[in-house]
Order: sequence, then structure tokens, then C-alpha cells
Amino acid sequence: MNACTLFSIAILTFGFTLQGQQPASTQKLDSAPETTASQQSASMPPPDSAQPREMEDWLNSGDEQEKINRLVSLGIDKATAKILTSDGILDNILWKSLRTGSRQTYAILFIPCGSLGADLYLLSKQGKSWHILDETGLDCHYDNSVSVEIMPIRSPEIDEVLVHHVGMERGTGYSRQNLNVFSIAKDKLKLELDTEEVVVSMYTRSNGIDVDELQRSSFVVLPVSQSHTRILEETQCDLMNDKLSVLRRQFRWNAIKGRYLPTKFVPVVAAPDSIASFPPAAKQPMH
Repeated sequence: MNACTLFSIAILTFGFTLQGQQPASTQKLDSAPETTASQQSASMPPPDSAQPREMEDWLNSGDEQEKINRLVSLGIDKATAKILTSDGILDNILWKSLRTGSRQTYAILFIPCGSLGADLYLLSKQGKSWHILDETGLDCHYDNSVSVEIMPIRSPEIDEVLVHHVGMERGTGYSRQNLNVFSIAKDKLKLELDTEEVVVSMYTRSNGIDVDELQRSSFVVLPVSQSHTRILEETQCDLMNDKLSVLRRQFRWNAIKGRYLPTKFVPVVAAPDSIASFPPAAKQPMH
């Protein structure tokens, strides 16, 4: 067998070998984009704008594992992230930016009532990532109605966090929910006000009379004339054995004492019925 024949056989052998390997190489190249896309989806960073709706969508998008990974990336432990995801409550999470008067960028993440109760997280932005600085757990007893709103009170440029219907005490025939007001101080959620919001009480007095009482308060932030500060006004309705009373008071920030001070409750009553003072309606002619 001469050299030319040997060379021809080598060329043919190399061609067959290359042809046999080509499908595997093509298949590997075709599968590469799928792996890359999956990795990008699992590690997709939060949106740069960090607008509330965009952040809420980012936390609640993707499959279950991706949602867990995103919660963990913020600083929530993996076991808690799994429970929050399996509870199916991420549809109702609340993300809000906070103004604190500093250059640092802050936000709160509120996770509503689930099997673990509710949670309020304080986060700050470091580069392009958000990280949890502080958190507080919220008791959802008895009706899972804990909610959050952001409102400037002491200054129009500084936000405070109002948390409604926080479960505080409960027992046989008794339940209480409070309003909590938090400020941001030294990267922490600082409790500035803790006051009753809903009290349900059923008991029997020493004289044998049964008492069924429902006390419910509503709160509104009001401007102060010729001032940049605001006040928090409470209207309390108390229904005891079908007897209704309404009281009102205000909470004002005292800079010297560094806390909210309440005024005394004053009764709220409607003006006397004035229908009798109206002239009688003209009688219609009878047909």
C-alpha cells in the first residue's frame, strides 16, 4: 500500500469521525441558550427604578424557587421564604419607598397575614441591591386585618409608618388590637406610638349584669394651621350593651420629650334635630 493510498484512507477516516461527532456538537450548542436563560431568570436583579409596583412584580414573578431566591437575596432566611411562598400571599405584598431626610435610600416591605403572622421589613439600597436592616413581626389575631400606610406627620419631608390592627392581647371574652407608628432611626424601625385601636370585651360584672362592649377607633392625619407639622386625630366609638358613645382626641409630637402626647378625650355629639324648625310642608290638594 503506497503513501497516496494511506493518505486517502486517513482523509476518509477523519471525515467520518467529524461527521459522527457533529450532531452531538450541534445539540450541545442548541441547549446552551436554555441553560443561560434559566440562570438569568433565577438571578435576575431587582429593577433599577425600584418603583413599588415593579418591586412587587419582581418578588412575585417566576416559579416557586425563583420567588424563594429573591426573598433570600433581600435577607429573609430560606425557611421563612419557603413558607411565605407556599402561603400564596406574595400577591398582596406591599413595597413602599420611605423619605427619611437622609441620602440613604430606604423602603419598607410589608408581608400580610399568613401562617407566620405578618411582617414589616426595613430595607436600604446598597449599589443595585436591597438588603434588610430591621424587621418586626406583627400578630394577626383575631381577624387577619393588619395593614400598613405611609404618612408624613412630624415633617412634610419625613415619612412615618402606620401599622393598623396589630394583635396585642387576647383571652376568654377579650381581644385587643393596637395602632403602631414607627419612625426610622439609625437604620432601625423605632416605635413612636402604641395605642388601642379595637377592643372587644365580654364579661359579667359583680352585680350579675353581662357586658358586651366593642370599642373601635379611626385615625386621620390633619394639618396644623400655620405650621408644617401635622397631628394624628383619633375618633373612638364605644358600643356597650347597645349604648353608643363617641370620643375624640389628638396626638401631637413633643420635641422636648421626644414622643407623641395625647390630649384628653372629649365627647362628640350631633347637633340637636332641627327638623321641627322647618315650616310644615304644603298640603297637596285631594282629587
